Amino acid sequence: MKENKTKISFTPISNVNLDNIKESGYYISPSWGNNISGLPSEINGYSDKAFYLQVFALNDINSYCQQILYSFKGKIFYRTITGAGSSFSNWIKIV
Repeated sequence: MKENKTKISFTPISNVNLDNIKESGYYISPSWGNNISGLPSEINGYSDKAFYLQVFALNDINSYCQQILYSFKGKIFYRTITGAGSSFSNWIKIV
């Protein structure tokens, strides 16, 4: 048996609306004071905007997308697009 290790590459983001990130990947907001919109209200303060964002999407039809946000403050949120031409659901706090 062989163990395969992979590295995850994070794309840094700033000055962006999370509603526009619909491409699968791993993203990071590395600073607390980033100008990022589309955040859950609980982490939308100036000192709360450092997080990891994981996105899963069907890019070819742009009808299904999941975003999972891992806040550096220890909170996790989730939201989805579940149909063609739909917008994201409200953020749901997992933890």
